[in-house]
Amino acid sequence: MLYNSLTVTRRELVCFRLGMNATNWSIKDLSGKEVLVQLNYVWSGVEINANELEACLIVNLPPLSITKYKIERAMTSLASGSSRVKLYNFEHHISDKLIANVETPSEIELQTTNLKLIFSGADGMLRRVIQFDEGLKIKTHEVRTQLMAYGTKSAKNEQKSGAYLFMPGKFSSILAHHT
Repeated sequence: MLYNSLTVTRRELVCFRLGMNATNWSIKDLSGKEVLVQLNYVWSGVEINANELEACLIVNLPPLSITKYKIERAMTSLASGSSRVKLYNFEHHISDKLIANVETPSEIELQTTNLKLIFSGADGMLRRVIQFDEGLKIKTHEVRTQLMAYGTKSAKNEQKSGAYLFMPGKFSSILAHHT
């Protein structure tokens, strides 16, 4: 049962967990029509949880309404599909249940209508910021990032660096560097 307390129609992604035999379940709306569901593996840290799957569906909720869906056992479920998983920079054992592509991309991109961020696939550092205006590229900013680690200053009767006090020592070491 899903409740929309707003005065506007909502389109929401709803996810819940089922046992591993989730392919023997079906989800139907009030008219009895089977709803398309995506089945995902449930992760516990870096391992797949062998006892459950996650079922996700998109629901349309009319304004100020209660919408019901029915979960029931079925011989087969025709309206479900497994998710595809792509793992980046993943160095752990992959479950035999999972068919996954493991790769290290040269770049990772995140984009909105006004902004595109390009990160290094090897170290995750920001490389470029591209600005858009009405879909046209207007400016590219090359980013050079360098993370440094400093020791703490230590002298007689002086307070060391702390949460609100930054007093770096004389020397630093480079943690990560990208030019």
